[in-house]
Amino acid sequence: MSAKYGVSDKTIRCWVEQGYLAHTKINSITYVDEENLKACMEANARPGMGKGYLEREIRERQEEIDHIIAEYDDRLYLLKTHRNLRPLFELVIKDLAKHIDDPLACDIFFAISIGVPIEDVAKFNDLTVDRAICLYEETLRQLQELFH
Repeated sequence: MSAKYGVSDKTIRCWVEQGYLAHTKINSITYVDEENLKACMEANARPGMGKGYLEREIRERQEEIDHIIAEYDDRLYLLKTHRNLRPLFELVIKDLAKHIDDPLACDIFFAISIGVPIEDVAKFNDLTVDRAICLYEETLRQLQELFH
């Protein structure tokens, strides 16, 4: 019965033990009524669990995994190439810094933009971290307005 209907022996035994299936035991063999088994299977069927359900679920999960891996591959590539582009970034940042009139704002913009930790920039300039961030963000807004 289990092979015929794709239900494990263990499941059938559980249904028998729980009293869901009418059965007869002769020697060590348990016989189950086929119609009763079909009714029990229908009663315990899960929506969407038909043929191919697990294959679709696995395929969808694999597609999600592939997408996430591709996204992280792109990020990893950018991080690796960033090291090679750093001298170019510094030149661009220095050029942008020339358009900042306030020397403190200029120093903060340059330092944070090239990757100096904000805490270090704030400490060096005797500022709070929040104040350094505020000055940096305001400088970015001014530069964006200037070049848009």
